[in-house]
Amino acid sequence: MYYNFADTIYWHDVAEGMAAWCAWLVWFRTFKFLNELSWARLILQTLVKAAAPLIGLVLSGFVMLLAFAHVGLVAFGTQIYDLRTFGVAVSSCFRYIFSGMRYDEFQLAGSFLGPLYYIAFKVWMVLIMVRFFVAVILDAYRDVMEDQRNRWNLSFPPLQALSEDISNWWEDRKGRRRRKPPQRAFGGIVDSSGKPQTLSGETLDQAASKAKKDERQMSELDAREMYDVLQGRVTAMQEHMDLRISNIEKIFVTTVAPLVETLDILVKQQTENA
Repeated sequence: MYYNFADTIYWHDVAEGMAAWCAWLVWFRTFKFLNELSWARLILQTLVKAAAPLIGLVLSGFVMLLAFAHVGLVAFGTQIYDLRTFGVAVSSCFRYIFSGMRYDEFQLAGSFLGPLYYIAFKVWMVLIMVRFFVAVILDAYRDVMEDQRNRWNLSFPPLQALSEDISNWWEDRKGRRRRKPPQRAFGGIVDSSGKPQTLSGETLDQAASKAKKDERQMSELDAREMYDVLQGRVTAMQEHMDLRISNIEKIFVTTVAPLVETLDILVKQQTENA
């Protein structure tokens, strides 16, 4: 007398499979929380956008996989162990997509049909179907990035704080630039309102408009009159430079010369004492 545990072991395996599916569903629910993160939302929206073309592509690839498995079973089922039955051939063809195929084994199984089967499988299943799969995902990713560009805020707290600090620093920098006082024009002055002026007391805009007016007036003069105007401007510039030079000489006479004389007297006294 013995106990038959076959049914018990069978239902135990079924229970373990159901527990595995429940564990998968529990982990799958974490995508609900990952959707709150911007980078995870990007991936999820890419998969959702690419779902429709991916389903059609997977169905087409599965049909091609069944076709190659059936052909391999009929042509090489008695010679290649991985293609001995239809189910094993389907799983082996799926594995061939990622792990590769042994070319020598197919060449030994058939000198013409073996290499032809190998090349056809590599071209259709690896070079075409896998590339189509990647292209569909990349196209959906590009569309999602174009739709959501500059709309997502950084949801990771350190990065969000860093982005806020950088934004505040940039705004303060632009504010300081706007508040920066205007530069004093060369040889001019700055009035109480902070606007630069020329030595004659005119603002830069007034001086520019006056210069344009003078240019228009000079264009209407003949050669002799234009020469006289330019000669007068040169004379005025020379007088202005002479005035500046005389001011510098006065400064030298009133400040630098007495200092030099004082130093000379001190040097003579030190020399006499020595």
